[in-house]
Amino acid sequence: MTSEVLILNKKAVVIGADSAVTSSTGAGPLLYAKSGRKIFELAKCGSVAVAVYGSANIDGVPWEVAIKLFRAQLGSRTFGGVDDYADARAGVASLPCLNS
Repeated sequence: MTSEVLILNKKAVVIGADSAVTSSTGAGPLLYAKSGRKIFELAKCGSVAVAVYGSANIDGVPWEVAIKLFRAQLGSRTFGGVDDYADARAGVASLPCLNS
């Protein structure tokens, strides 16, 4: 079970998540680790992050990979608001690894 917490006040937003991860290969027992990453910076130079949970993916590509590819594609660009990042996400679908 994932626990994610967001705290908002007039000056900032704080995102937190546990690091426990349960995975399975389909055959055999569930594997448990305490070192999973669930929060990812969306931009290298911005203050926007994404929190994920479960084994969510985009056409078989894990969210972690898609987010890192988007961040690489952005480079040092930043935007004025979260909506602008949402608009820029359309370019992720054109990345080679998501089209194979």
